[in-house]
Amino acid sequence: MGGKSSMNDKHLPALARHEPPRCEPVSINDVVPIGPGVRAEADVPLPEAPPELAVRILVVDDDPSVAMAFSDILSAHGHLVEIASSGRAALPLIETGAYAVVVTDMRMPDLDGPALYREVITRCPLLEKSFLFVTGDTFSAETNRFLKETGAVYLGKPCTFEEVESAVKQVLRRRAEESGSE
Repeated sequence: MGGKSSMNDKHLPALARHEPPRCEPVSINDVVPIGPGVRAEADVPLPEAPPELAVRILVVDDDPSVAMAFSDILSAHGHLVEIASSGRAALPLIETGAYAVVVTDMRMPDLDGPALYREVITRCPLLEKSFLFVTGDTFSAETNRFLKETGAVYLGKPCTFEEVESAVKQVLRRRAEESGSE
């Protein structure tokens, strides 16, 4: 990317301009509305996309099959999804990406969900309300204490497609309330 660009730099995406990471939540105005379906070349109607808002979501889980399941569910609802295989792998993605929601497993080796949460809010406090925790350990005193202290949105495993999307909407509502822009 050596020489001068013929295009005004303010029109380039942040990553192309090598700006510092955008360590802030995406505003509700940054989401992309999903439009109606389009027709294929054979003029066969495709199913209508849901009238939801598409947002960027990071799924953090050390189990690839669980991460893909969440990615598939969220993508089917029109969201733009990326996957990190651990809390450590998630940190640089969170620092360079503008995620509206971070869906993370509670129990992972090296950096579990609560430790990831603490690390992220230390670096980017505005992301505090962006987390959705997933746990199969809802009876653990430690898990319950963490969820109660943070007031975080969480899902128990197993969960349904509808529960996943409902939890994402709850995170987005909390973020909107926090920023005062509903």
